[in-house]
Amino acid sequence: MPRNENPIDRSAGPLAELACDLRELRATARLTYERMEQLSGLSDTTLSKAANGVDLPKWTTVVAYVTVCGGEPEQWRERYVRAQTGGKRTPGLYYRPQTSRRLAERGQFPEPYKVITASEFIDCLNQVRAWARWPSLREITALSGGRLPFNSVRYLLNREGTMPRWEQVELYLNALGAEQYPESIEAWREAWQRAALEEDRRGRNPSTALLLRRIEDLSSQLRRLNMKEDLDLD
Repeated sequence: MPRNENPIDRSAGPLAELACDLRELRATARLTYERMEQLSGLSDTTLSKAANGVDLPKWTTVVAYVTVCGGEPEQWRERYVRAQTGGKRTPGLYYRPQTSRRLAERGQFPEPYKVITASEFIDCLNQVRAWARWPSLREITALSGGRLPFNSVRYLLNREGTMPRWEQVELYLNALGAEQYPESIEAWREAWQRAALEEDRRGRNPSTALLLRRIEDLSSQLRRLNMKEDLDLD
């Protein structure tokens, strides 16, 4: 049954404008929130709340909303940033400005930018899923060759969770296409290290520092082996 929504005054500001535009898009697509829930995998409550003009939705929620209604998410990025900042100019989201899903055919893969906290890092992981056209959690498991179980994917993308292990992050990124772009994997590794160290600093992940030292030691050993091989070849 169609859901009645409270009226919104578009002149109230950028957040109200975003909500009105989302509602108009849904009306044009002639979709109920129940149907959008089936198509997006997000709850109808989350979707309707995104267009209530009161609460700023997650960017990934806007992407899902727009996508199932037949829109192009990148055309909504500027509107979202305006709503996020109250109309003030700001660097905004966590990705480099030139990164978009349309650039994938030109060898681009989304890379995190200025990520510091665990929540920012996990938000970026969710944005990669949006970039990959919203594969389901079970599809991601299949794309990983079964190495990333369904529950692990769900935990990985849970914004209320703690920092995921790097091994899981790498499996997730490769499943969505990052293995073709080694330089992107390195950028993600650096972002993971920054976020993990911040979590360790806040006392939320006490084992992180030890793990990072182990990674650094292994990287140093690998570099020494590569240097030795180069010398042997000479």
